[in-house]
Amino acid sequence: MHPENRPNTSLSRLHHRPTSNASKFGIDRNKSAVLGIPATPARFGYLRTAFKALEQEYLDVALPPSAQNTALDKIRAKLEKEFPDLFDKDDKEKKLYLAVQAVCEILYAKRRRNASLGKNRDPNFIDMSDVKSDSDGSDEYDPESNGTF
Repeated sequence: MHPENRPNTSLSRLHHRPTSNASKFGIDRNKSAVLGIPATPARFGYLRTAFKALEQEYLDVALPPSAQNTALDKIRAKLEKEFPDLFDKDDKEKKLYLAVQAVCEILYAKRRRNASLGKNRDPNFIDMSDVKSDSDGSDEYDPESNGTF
């Protein structure tokens, strides 16, 4: 099935985030340069590496980006400083927004990956789905029962 004809089911589409690698890092579906950079793989590779470095330096994987406003402001300032050729032109605010969203998307992907591996789970979480109660209906803990009720 052609990607254009697939049902709109992914979370990234529901939240109007770009879904393809090209659009995440500066190109829309029509391949026009959203950030005003040449559409070359080398430049996108450099930006992606820079965005990953910013994500690792400023963002905490245990927190969603919405809880890290100070860090997002620092990322925004660093982007303006490191890439003045991208952000001193027209639509500066829009371009900065898209770049910060690209950095956040790296964090979202890392959080999804960690969640699927169980790394973001609370260490104090106890799965009670397989706990059996006594025949009398009491659910008292017996330390001699080796962790069962």
